[in-house]
Amino acid sequence: MQIDYTSPRTPVYFANKEAWLSRKHRVIANQGSTRSSKTFSVVQLIALYIAPKYKKEITVVSHSLPHLKRGALKDFLDILEAAGLYDDNCFNKTDNVYTYPNGTYVEFFGCEDAGKVRGPSRDILFVNEANLLGYPTYKQLALRTRETIFIDFNPVEETSWVYDVADKPGNKLIHSTYQNNRAFLTPEQIEEIVIAGQKDQ
Repeated sequence: MQIDYTSPRTPVYFANKEAWLSRKHRVIANQGSTRSSKTFSVVQLIALYIAPKYKKEITVVSHSLPHLKRGALKDFLDILEAAGLYDDNCFNKTDNVYTYPNGTYVEFFGCEDAGKVRGPSRDILFVNEANLLGYPTYKQLALRTRETIFIDFNPVEETSWVYDVADKPGNKLIHSTYQNNRAFLTPEQIEEIVIAGQKDQ
C-alpha cells in the first residue's frame, strides 16, 4: 500500500502524532469543542499513518454502533477514499473491520455490545466521545489494550471520569477548538460556531 502523506492535516493531527511517536503516554486524551477536528484527526492518524506503517490490532469504539457509523467509521472510510487508498475487498461490512495489506486491522463496534467490550485484546484503542461511556465500560476496554489508548471528549460536563484519566500523570491532554481547524471550515460554519458559543455564555 502506498502511504498518503499529503492529505491536509490540522495541528491537532500533528500533536497526536507527536504524542504517539514519543511512546511516553498510556493515554492520549483530546478535549475539544465542536469542529475542532479532534475525532477526525485521531481517525486520520490511525487510517493514514499508524495502520499502514505499523502492523497493529486497532479498535475504535463509541457508546453505540449507529453513532460510530455516522461519525468515526464514516470519517475513516472517507479519509481512505479521499487518499485513494480504500479497497472494498479489505472492508468486512458485516463486522465493520478494515484489514490492511500489511495485516493491520481496524475494527469498529458500539459499547452497547457487552460481549465485544469484554472480548479479545488489541494494541491500540480509540474511544470516541468517551464522556458518553461509563467508567466501568472504559476500564474493561483499557484492561484489554496492550499499548496506547486515545480518547476524545467534549468539555460539556463539570465532573466526569474522563478528566481524571486525562489529567493522570504520564497521560497526555491535547486541547483544541474550532480555531485549530479554521483552515478547513467555511465562513458559514465559523459564524454558526461563534453564534452558538455566544449563546452558551
